[in-house]
Amino acid sequence: MFPLTRYIRIIENMSKLVDSEITVRPFLPKLLPGLLKIETSIGDPEARSVVGRAIATLRQVGKVPEGDGSDLPPVKLVEPTQLATTLVSIYQRLGAEVSASRDVIIYVSILAANLANTKNFDLPAWEALAPYLEMVATTPQSLEITREWAIRSSEADDEAEVAEDEEEGEDLCNTTFSLAYGAKILLNTATLRLKRGHRYGLCGKNGTGKSTLMRAINNG
Repeated sequence: MFPLTRYIRIIENMSKLVDSEITVRPFLPKLLPGLLKIETSIGDPEARSVVGRAIATLRQVGKVPEGDGSDLPPVKLVEPTQLATTLVSIYQRLGAEVSASRDVIIYVSILAANLANTKNFDLPAWEALAPYLEMVATTPQSLEITREWAIRSSEADDEAEVAEDEEEGEDLCNTTFSLAYGAKILLNTATLRLKRGHRYGLCGKNGTGKSTLMRAINNG
């Protein structure tokens, strides 16, 4: 029989492997209330510390600042019809004629929506949709289409509004840019505004692109 803390460590470690709240949200109403109950009733300080870390990890991944996760609002998902409209607009911009039925377009858009809703905008994953796009329109640009589709979809996914910077001072930089490392999109249509005389800090987890961003800034 495994000790209780062993199970709780498994919950914590598995949660650390998740990078999207969509993946963990269905399990929060089942896991979080039990962990909160254990935290208040368990006597061993070491075990209580393990429970506390597991709770903190679940809250962070699931974006649950408080409560037991039972009354969370539904996660807003990207709809396949939205991505289908984007796909058709890309073809129209290139002057390609869409020959597939709407059912085919919706099917490939469902596959794309699954990627978008799991925050997977890595280009190789989207390029796997290229064979399906060959059925949508007769074009030799299926790989290019999937890459642009991924970028456009990531733009639609990022709906956070950036507040206008009202600080006074001379702008050293005020630009919108995208940044990639290999085939992984790190930043897409991000805004960078720096003012003379200010000091800025760059914070982020390991592997999120801090050094890549600094090199890009250094290279102009």
